[in-house]
Formats: sequence, C-alpha cells, structure tokens
Amino acid sequence: MSGDVEVATINTYEPPKALATSPMDYSKFQQRFKSFLVKDWTKMPLELSPIACAMKGWTLLSGESIRCDFCNRTINIVLPKKNYELYKSHTKVLEDKLMSEHRIGCVWKCELNFPDYFITMEFEEEGKLEEKLLCNSRDISQHLDAFNYVQTFLKVECLTENRADLQAYAEAGDVDVIPLTVAAHGWKVRSLMQNRLLHCEICCRKVPLWNKAHNVLDLRKHFAWCPWIYAHSSSTTPVVNRIYTFISQQLRIKRKRKSKDYETSSQRKEELKEIVKYMRRSLT
Repeated sequence: MSGDVEVATINTYEPPKALATSPMDYSKFQQRFKSFLVKDWTKMPLELSPIACAMKGWTLLSGESIRCDFCNRTINIVLPKKNYELYKSHTKVLEDKLMSEHRIGCVWKCELNFPDYFITMEFEEEGKLEEKLLCNSRDISQHLDAFNYVQTFLKVECLTENRADLQAYAEAGDVDVIPLTVAAHGWKVRSLMQNRLLHCEICCRKVPLWNKAHNVLDLRKHFAWCPWIYAHSSSTTPVVNRIYTFISQQLRIKRKRKSKDYETSSQRKEELKEIVKYMRRSLT
C-alpha cells in the first residue's frame, strides 16, 4: 500500500531472568575478575586489565576471547606486539569496545559506580585491617632468613618517607619491621620446592627470593594494574597508601592514650561510656 510507513525496530536484548543479576553483586564480580588471572592476561595494559574487564561485565572464555555475562556478546582481544604506536592505538580501540560492544539493553552498556572495596578487594572492613596486617607480618616472620641477602628494599613513596612510623608500629605490634614492610606492600611468602618467593593474591605476581646475586628487593613489583599500587578511580587510593594511613592513625591514637591529659579528658570519658553501652548490648 503506497501510504504505508515502514517502522524501524531497535534490536534490543532481553536476557533470560536467570542472567539478570545485579551488577553490584560482589561475588559475581569476583568470579569475572578471577577468570582473567591467567599468565597472559595479568600482563595486559591498564586499560584491559582483569579489573577493567571485570568492572565492565566481561569474563574470560579462553585465550583471547571475552564474553559479557549479561548479553553474551563476545570480543577478541588481540594486540600487536612489535609496533608500539600500533599497540597503543589498538589498546584504545579495544578499551572503547569494552563499553560499546554490549548489546542495547544490556546492564553494562553504561558506566557504573562501584563501591571502593570492589576495586581494592583487600581490607574492606577497617576493623579487621590491623588483625590481617599483623597476622600476615607474623607469617612472613617465619621466613625472615629469606631476606638476609637484601640490603635495600625499594618501597612506595609514603613508606619510604615515613620509616620511623613503620618502625614504631612494628614495635607496638611486637613484629619485626622487615615482615611488616613486606606485608604492608601486599605480599605473602610462598614456598616452591627448596626456594621461596613473594606472592600477591590479587594480581598473582610472583617475585623470587632465591636470586641472591642482587641485594635489592623491589616491593613495588606488582603488575601495573594491581590495586596495591594503582588507584583505579578518583575515589580510591592504592592499598599500600591506605595501609600507611591506617598505621599513622593508630600511632596517633596510641600516643594520645599514653598522654597524662588523656586519662582525665572528656573524650576518654565518652569512650568509656561507649564501651559500657557496647558491653551491655552484647550481654542482652
């Protein structure tokens, strides 16, 4: 019929209800992130790192192929290795595709603001921070002899500039400063046959401790995208910096509580009231 108008339809995607999970599901984020913790992907540039891909809804299928866990769209991630300029331009194109390749109607089609702990993944509960830090330091203390050859530890700037605070915190926590320094940079010690190595549980970087020809140990040697040394958003800071902030706060509190004025201060009285309230709630 000559007067008919052809109406264009938009090809939107309606996922099965079983797939329509909240993008703010932390366990699902962890599943996506951990799928990328394979040798070749941990070395990807920041723009295509495991965290960058997981935050935009992608899961690693195999090799170079990733898939959206909501709309099932797939992308092949291939980067040229010999031409640096081509490498950078391809990285930018693929970074844009992490957003644009989702189907219309997909929940990952727009930018999402994740809670900070999605990105840092470590120490999301401040109350457990000291316990985890000191516990890891004591575990590393059992391998203290593995660091005998080290004359220089290369540390992040905030811990290099405030060595006295680190020493004071180690003494207060009854641990050696070397294990505390290693733990504060996000490392654990693992045994491999007769040898030992540093291991990061987030980026899976491994640093051998058996190469004693060098007397320098770089504690900043995480993969570039690792939250321990890299801030993925304007609202987060690298976890190492967060650790130092916590250490300095705890030292100030301990010094204040040792002062004579504190014992009779109104703040001390208010703290005691809060402790009593907490104890009463716990007993009821």
